[in-house]
Amino acid sequence: MASTKLRLLLDASITEPLASYIAELVPSTILSRLTLGQAAKDPKIAAFANADRRTIVAVDSDFESYEVKWGVIKINGPDRADDRCLFEIFGAFWRSGLRAKCKARRTFLTREGVRIHNGVTIERRWHPKPCTKSRRTIRLISPSSQ
Repeated sequence: MASTKLRLLLDASITEPLASYIAELVPSTILSRLTLGQAAKDPKIAAFANADRRTIVAVDSDFESYEVKWGVIKINGPDRADDRCLFEIFGAFWRSGLRAKCKARRTFLTREGVRIHNGVTIERRWHPKPCTKSRRTIRLISPSSQ
């Protein structure tokens, strides 16, 4: 897998199985609950992410009201408890070629596609959608192909 300078900090909203999947894909990943403690509040997590130049990954919307200089990636799945599906969505994004664009931005990953915004919005749709029975490679459809 190609290297990126994107360094991840997983919020406590990321379950242990999902955290393990992501850390296997992105070895530089750290977990906020291990680094800052399970009870760490969102302002402390955001401050740590800013100081350590990390992008926060979460499945909740807790970081909407905090400044996170290096960005936030929010993963939404059809079933928040389905770690395998959430990882499939994250993995498809990681391989998409868009991860460099999410640095210092708000990124939303869903079963439908990717939305990155901070001034200019970038939107792409998956084909086929993650979390389906299709075994084909998931790719993004460019806006002109939609």
